Amino acid sequence: MNTKPSSIQASEAGLRVQDFNCGPACLNVAVGPDNGPPLLLLHGVTRCWQDWLPVLPELMKQWQVFALDHRGHGGSGRLPHRGLCRRCGCASGRAACR
Repeated sequence: MNTKPSSIQASEAGLRVQDFNCGPACLNVAVGPDNGPPLLLLHGVTRCWQDWLPVLPELMKQWQVFALDHRGHGGSGRLPHRGLCRRCGCASGRAACR
């Protein structure tokens, strides 16, 4: 298991990690260089943006990638009044696209 901090992994992959304030819980987003149109990468349940590390070099050749951690995953905040659900995951993606 890779135990490097998120920001080090992002830097090594040519990305920067930033918090995206979208209401009561900030989202952790790894952002690639502006090499083309935006591409939003959403990880699976109980995972994090680092799942995309093996394919990021190819994707970043023609896209500006935005790999986010869903609410309650990775470095993103959790909503205090809710558990994790698909609806919250969709809301994370919608918020990041705005």
